[in-house]
Amino acid sequence: MIEVPFVENPDMYSCGEASALGVMRYFDTRLNPSLEDLKKLSSSTATGITSTVGLALTMHACGLKVEHCFDESPEDTIYRQSNLKLISDDSQERFNELDSLGNIRRSVLYDTDFERIIDEGKPIICLVDFSKFHHKAIRYSRKLPFAGHFVTVVGVDSSNFYINQPGLYEPRDAQPIGRSTFFESFRSPGTFGGAIIIHGWGV
Repeated sequence: MIEVPFVENPDMYSCGEASALGVMRYFDTRLNPSLEDLKKLSSSTATGITSTVGLALTMHACGLKVEHCFDESPEDTIYRQSNLKLISDDSQERFNELDSLGNIRRSVLYDTDFERIIDEGKPIICLVDFSKFHHKAIRYSRKLPFAGHFVTVVGVDSSNFYINQPGLYEPRDAQPIGRSTFFESFRSPGTFGGAIIIHGWGV
């Protein structure tokens, strides 16, 4: 189990930033940026929604080495997220520039990769469909086909994934989620298989 500090989400729209802050504190306990400052860096939309692209850019700007993962072609994912107004044109341009420089790695995260990455001590922030494991979850926008929520995977065993679940409903650290339920929520239409592997400091 990776001992990622738990940060609770204070509202409906800060789960990504809360997850990022917990990971930052895992790598350096002295770090304590505000969630509002992180939201500004992530270029959240007017509705407060943060994309995996925006979150990857935020952690990169804070000095972390990150890998942005998709379940399809990166270009198609960025296009679809942009059309859903999940990322700004500025964020897309910055992401493409950093990718061209090799500063943000892009890849596909396969189901079989999780245990290896967690065993290496690298937390994984995932975009999931929260409705798959909590009945109170709602869609934040009619444009979204799912109840998007960021969680941090901190452990995996033969039966469960263990996630830091920042809220709003029953927030807790190291929450066990059955493997099939986790993959159903992670591979749900609309999440794009979006995840961020955090390798540590150094960009």
